Amino acid sequence: MSQLSKTDMEKFLIKIGANVDLSKVTTTEELAKQLDTTSIDYIRTEFKETFEKALNTVLIFSVWTSKILYLTILLLIYDAHSYLAQHYADDTFDNMMVDDN
Repeated sequence: MSQLSKTDMEKFLIKIGANVDLSKVTTTEELAKQLDTTSIDYIRTEFKETFEKALNTVLIFSVWTSKILYLTILLLIYDAHSYLAQHYADDTFDNMMVDDN
């Protein structure tokens, strides 16, 4: 196994997105701890962003569903009122079954 130079290690860490200061690292254990911490932070931020996107989608769906519900209730009230108006205005409107006997 070949040894990596410090500049090669820095390039590799930049490539994987790790935020590690190699000037403060003296052992491989310290490097592993810093890489684990960076990895956990990365996973945490990715999870948080994904969760926020999912919640925003649910929020948008809820807002549109409530608007459709209100519109449906208004249409139901309008339909009930128009039915009542036709029922009072015309005696034969809803009495077809009664009159045919």
